[in-house]
Amino acid sequence: MLIKKFGSGAGFSLFEIMLVLGVISILASFAYPVYNKFKVKAQIVEVAEALATIHRHMESYYQFNQTYVNDSPEPSSSACGAINIAALKSRYFNYQCVSVDLDEYLWEASNKASVGLGDANTFKYTINENGEKTTTAYPDVEDSAPCWLLYKSSC
Repeated sequence: MLIKKFGSGAGFSLFEIMLVLGVISILASFAYPVYNKFKVKAQIVEVAEALATIHRHMESYYQFNQTYVNDSPEPSSSACGAINIAALKSRYFNYQCVSVDLDEYLWEASNKASVGLGDANTFKYTINENGEKTTTAYPDVEDSAPCWLLYKSSC
């Protein structure tokens, strides 16, 4: 008759389990900051795509109307071209037309609070009628930059 005795070495000791957990926590402490960095980069890419799309739509509107001003905006549009405000709703950024005139405009995008990008307005980007891209707020950068800072803190 076979009877298995407890404590006969058929398992892991407390020391072995603690050693494995220690190694896993050290690896996780290195991996977590890298994961957060990639997550922020993925969220910021949204703003570049959206502002580039806004610029294309504004230029198309200007070609047909010879102005950037939308005199009779529908409830879902803005006075800044024929941009559909509802379509600009995003998870990470707020978009708004800061200024519009017959032959110039300025759109701005700023991050929302509590979406993993820090406080509100930690990231701010603009684009105008000439396609000039500007970063007006970026973490650890004091001055505005003449480009969109997406992955690093300099152009």
